[in-house]
Amino acid sequence: MRLDIAELQTIGWLRSQLEALRAWRDEIAGDAHADRREAASVERHYRWLRTEIENLEALPDRAA
Repeated sequence: MRLDIAELQTIGWLRSQLEALRAWRDEIAGDAHADRREAASVERHYRWLRTEIENLEALPDRAA
C-alpha cells in the first residue's frame, strides 16, 4: 500500500497514541489500588485503536 505523507503522519500519530495507551494500561495493571473499571476501559480503547490502525494499514493501494 502506498500512502501519502499526511496519511503516514496520521498513522504515526495514531501509533504514538497506542503507545501512550499501552503505557497507561501497564501502569494500571501494576497498581494494586487501580480502579478496575478504568483498567477495563483503557484495555478496550487500546484494543479498538490497535484494530483501527491495522485496518488502515490493510487498505488497498488507492493509486493503483
